[in-house]
Amino acid sequence: MADTNENPKPARKRRKLSGRRKLAFIFVALLVGLLFSEGILQIGCLVSPTLNHTLRNDFPPTIDDPVLGVRPNPALRDHDAAGWRNPERLARADLVCIGDSQTYGTSCARDEAWPLVLGTQTGTSSYSMAYGGYGPAHYLALTPEALELKPKLLLVAVYAGNDLADSYTMVYEHNQMPELRNPDAAAVAAIEAEGNDYFAGWNELQNFVSPPANDEPSFRDQLSRWFRLYAVARTVKRALNADAEAAKQADPDRIEQKWQKRKALAAELGDGNKLFVYEQENVRTLLTPQARADAMNLNDAKIAEGLRISKQAFEGIIEKAGGHCTLAFVFIPTKENVFYAAAKAANNSLPAALEAVVADETRLWSELKTFLDDRSVPWIELLPALRAQVGDGQNPYLENWDGHPTGVGNAAMAKAISESPVVMKALAD
Repeated sequence: MADTNENPKPARKRRKLSGRRKLAFIFVALLVGLLFSEGILQIGCLVSPTLNHTLRNDFPPTIDDPVLGVRPNPALRDHDAAGWRNPERLARADLVCIGDSQTYGTSCARDEAWPLVLGTQTGTSSYSMAYGGYGPAHYLALTPEALELKPKLLLVAVYAGNDLADSYTMVYEHNQMPELRNPDAAAVAAIEAEGNDYFAGWNELQNFVSPPANDEPSFRDQLSRWFRLYAVARTVKRALNADAEAAKQADPDRIEQKWQKRKALAAELGDGNKLFVYEQENVRTLLTPQARADAMNLNDAKIAEGLRISKQAFEGIIEKAGGHCTLAFVFIPTKENVFYAAAKAANNSLPAALEAVVADETRLWSELKTFLDDRSVPWIELLPALRAQVGDGQNPYLENWDGHPTGVGNAAMAKAISESPVVMKALAD
């Protein structure tokens, strides 16, 4: 019988890929992998607007609201599901705080804003409902939502700097809360004819100190929109460089250079009415007297109408909160008023606009205190606490023209509020 294995077929030799072919194979594999990943990301961005805005780093700050006009976007970092700047949306809260950017904490981290610091100091659950551009008319609209949390204490924070102007803007220019409009058509016509553009000075100043950037997206921004993998790479790079960027901003030489540049801008603007330099020992900053005076001139017809609207809104808040919780109003001063006493002590004369700001603010607080006292509603004034910081050599604000308190200033405000008898009693019950 023949041996079947007599002439076996030789084993096939595996071809070895040349170096060039290996490189070509690796290149093609990488290209396919990148194209596949890019495709997945493109589809993900179409399906998920949140992913799309995260990669492009361009979340819209607000969303439309039928009553408020706009409310903060819930998709923003540090915001809860309702859009407010809290770690999470609460079903109930011992303390609810309503306000504008001064309460939101524009110039500090979320956990440094006074509503959350106040919760920590008092050992209670605290919830913030605040956003920049809001005023007393907005606070009235927010009150029912605040009361849904069944708080022991509702704090309504009033900012002297622009709350009156913001109330007028909401009711007359944005056509929100029409029930707050003056029913006298002739009076409204006179107000609109006599009143000034109360934010014109502020916008002019901002355009000078921070000229608007080119609205056209940069080449890198365009690449981020076209190629999602590139957007991912930029997002990762930003995260990795965050600490280095923070260290760069904290460099003493850089801080000093910025301060000298700001002083030069103030000198270029002239007599201190537009930008006033405060520099005493360890505390230095810039004040914006004229822009602030324009937005709180009680002799201006629109601002006076804003005050009337605000008082009517406060009446509504008092009525809605009655029987549900303790209500108190918090008076937040302007940066100009906080530094006024120290500036007066250090200077023989002050700009006329700064004197006007303080005069109108003093008059405003006097009117509101009388208004609330007549209705047996408590109020808490924060001017002494912030002025005390300046007197102690601490700066409760940034060294630029920003009028929002820093974490240091917010801590002082929270402490002053926590020590108020009405707060201690309400939260102890």
